Amino acid sequence: MCDKCGGPRRVVACVFSSTVAREIGVFDVIFALIIGTWLFALPARGSLVAVSVASLLYLMTTLGVGRLISTLSQTQQQAFLGGFLSGSRSSRT
Repeated sequence: MCDKCGGPRRVVACVFSSTVAREIGVFDVIFALIIGTWLFALPARGSLVAVSVASLLYLMTTLGVGRLISTLSQTQQQAFLGGFLSGSRSSRT
C-alpha cells in the first residue's frame, strides 16, 4: 500500500479503534437485561441468542454510521451536525 493512505497500520487502527465502544455497548445490553429482569421483574421471553445477535447487529451498524460520519467530516462541528441529521432522519416514520 502507498504511504499516503497509511498502509496496514491504518487498517488495524480503524478496525480496533471502535473496540471500546463495542465493549461498552455489549455491557449496556447485558446490564439492561439484568436490571430489567431482576429489578423490575420483567419476564425475559424469547431467545437470548436472537437478542444477542440483534443487539450486535445494531451496535455494528451504529458504529459504522459513526465511522462514516467522522470520515466524511473535516471539523468536529460537521461531525456533530452530521450525527444529528442522520439520527433525526432515521427516527421519522
